[in-house]
Amino acid sequence: MMPGEPVTAIRNGPGPDGDGQPSAEDLFLTRRAVTPAEVRDEMRRQMGEDVPRPLRPPDHPDTSELRGRLGL
Repeated sequence: MMPGEPVTAIRNGPGPDGDGQPSAEDLFLTRRAVTPAEVRDEMRRQMGEDVPRPLRPPDHPDTSELRGRLGL
């Protein structure tokens, strides 16, 4: 580097900082990755379309068959 030349980042490899290491955001990501369908539905919601929300799983397992077998 010559005197008076601006200091710039030198890219040595993959990674946002050019140091070949993943970013801190990628290392400490706590959210699960979203699926393409979830991205599509969220974009449609933001554009004002009526998109049904996915069904929520039950809070407890279905035990009706087991109760029937036990005669309860």
